[in-house]
Amino acid sequence: MSSTNKYEISLGKSVRILDLDKSVDKFDIVIDAEKGCWARVNEEDIPIVRLLLSKPIYIDEFMQTFPNKVSVIRDLFHSGLLCIDGLSRYSNNTVDTCKCIEKEQLIIVVNMTEKCNLVCSYCYAHSEENRNALFSDEDIVCYIDTVYRNLQSTRYLTIVFHGGEPLMIYHRLKWIIERVRGISSSIRISVQTNGTMLTVEIACFFKDNNVSIGLSLDGTSSISNKNRIFKSGASTVNAVIEGIKILLLVQNDFGVLSVITPQNTPYIVQTFDALIELGVKNFAFNFLLQSESAHSEIKEIDYRQLASAYEDIACRINDINSMRDYKDFVSERSTTTLIRSLLHQEQSICYCTPCGAGTQTIAIDIKGDVYACDCLVGHKEFYMGSIYDDFKVASLSPITILGKRVINMISICRDCPIRQLCINKCASDSFYRYKDVDHPHSLCKFSQILIPKLMNLLTDKRLNPDFFKLS
Repeated sequence: MSSTNKYEISLGKSVRILDLDKSVDKFDIVIDAEKGCWARVNEEDIPIVRLLLSKPIYIDEFMQTFPNKVSVIRDLFHSGLLCIDGLSRYSNNTVDTCKCIEKEQLIIVVNMTEKCNLVCSYCYAHSEENRNALFSDEDIVCYIDTVYRNLQSTRYLTIVFHGGEPLMIYHRLKWIIERVRGISSSIRISVQTNGTMLTVEIACFFKDNNVSIGLSLDGTSSISNKNRIFKSGASTVNAVIEGIKILLLVQNDFGVLSVITPQNTPYIVQTFDALIELGVKNFAFNFLLQSESAHSEIKEIDYRQLASAYEDIACRINDINSMRDYKDFVSERSTTTLIRSLLHQEQSICYCTPCGAGTQTIAIDIKGDVYACDCLVGHKEFYMGSIYDDFKVASLSPITILGKRVINMISICRDCPIRQLCINKCASDSFYRYKDVDHPHSLCKFSQILIPKLMNLLTDKRLNPDFFKLS
């Protein structure tokens, strides 16, 4: 057939139609598994997608065959899926969904102590080794000073004081923070605490020294928070809530970190609502790392229930922030990260492959040994040196098995159409379960359920990206 318009339109070989539950959804998600580009397509228009997948077609031929479907190819083009004469909307024909936003940052997690006043059932922050040899406070300050002077012209430095429970040795922590602040006011300092030992005096010290706080709480009831208890067996909820009230009173910069377990999955939204009412603005729902050292058997999480909870929380954040100034926005880390991914924005170091372990973040144990990641402290495979030897931060290089770990090298991930958008790529999840880094994340099913839900919410404009802290 003679054609006046010689432009050909087509969909690439890596474009897939997601397999969705048609009893619920009357549409399909079309996605490019290599680029991560995606678009929602009405079920009635899927024959057009299948035609474009089968062969290129001239634009005028398409117009003659589907005169009322110009909007379909327009949407496919603007999403980056449709190619015109082999070229997509993106000039380089790719979308880098795994580009890190923190390349100029180094995060050092300093594990101050293994002592803790709680017995959390899933805690991995301990070891069976003899821990009599501890780094001195003077030595860790000297190390931080050396690192800062080596990096100050090229990278930002963040120090996270961790444990155990750092507030059990508050006198040491206070001394170290004062000296780190003497090195530079530009060093970012954070303390991760269970919140049960906070006082107004401690909160004021943190505020005066520009120290941000991560506070751990899995739920606001004894049931949802049952994995975090005192050594006596008593619930920690009331003590942690009192700690939150102190931080709100003093106006500290803080966020609440919750570990997602089968026990608290049914109560996530309830916990979110209760803490919002209390005045909390920053959240992070972290997924359980199940290790051999866990003190109880962990059963599998209900992924559909968890995905529904995240969907509800995303809508709640959208609606709350639509009525607030940006400085008062509510944020949940995983939700924000997923939306960034769906919008093809750069990601933080923990959501990329290779990740930033060993290059953009390191962890120091209580002996002064250095590891590639705080989640992997104590495992010899990820040992990098010591603060007492010639270990030089300026020449950081990734541990080989982490540096070579990219998502396309994992067979199950390589065949997954949402692999470029999935944020669950942490190597430690694989290592804790299988003692290698060659397995996909345990939350694959969760991602496969939640990502299409968020795609729908964004397409329907139920979620407005302007109401999320994406920058």
